[in-house]
Amino acid sequence: MEYFDLVDRDDVVIGVTDKETAHREGHIHRIAAVYVFDKQSRLFMQEHLKSGGRYDNSIGGHVVTGESYEAAVQRESYEELGITGAMEKVSIFYPQQALKGSKNLHVYGLYEITVADNWQFIPNKEVEKISPLPIAEIVTLMNNHPEKFVTGFIYTMKEYLKQKNLPYEIFY
Repeated sequence: MEYFDLVDRDDVVIGVTDKETAHREGHIHRIAAVYVFDKQSRLFMQEHLKSGGRYDNSIGGHVVTGESYEAAVQRESYEELGITGAMEKVSIFYPQQALKGSKNLHVYGLYEITVADNWQFIPNKEVEKISPLPIAEIVTLMNNHPEKFVTGFIYTMKEYLKQKNLPYEIFY
């Protein structure tokens, strides 16, 4: 069983929990998320099979007890997409406003990387399919069909747009 640091909204460790208990009882814990871009500035979105094919972060996973966001990002990046290398930190944040019908259980460590032209996605047991789209198209799709996205991706996209001062708005 994996254990995670139980944190408050300010990302201060206040205990330890496991995934099942955290999700059942509403404990806040940490998620590492990575946006992977190609040289044409298209974002690779993971088609998350466990959620019925909804779009998700390029890479994402829980941060285990005692692990840094950076270490979790490196581990998950290699496991899911075979990517190694320096990731740029975008933000560590707790979404202050939950989306309709959801409560947030995660503090997100959001990072980004642009892959080399010769990088190729290879389907694996962690990720079977990814789709590259420009941010403008993602935001349009998100505003018109939010049901096509997992909640965590909507949170991270809102934060990404804010941190990068991009001229797009998500209305959901």
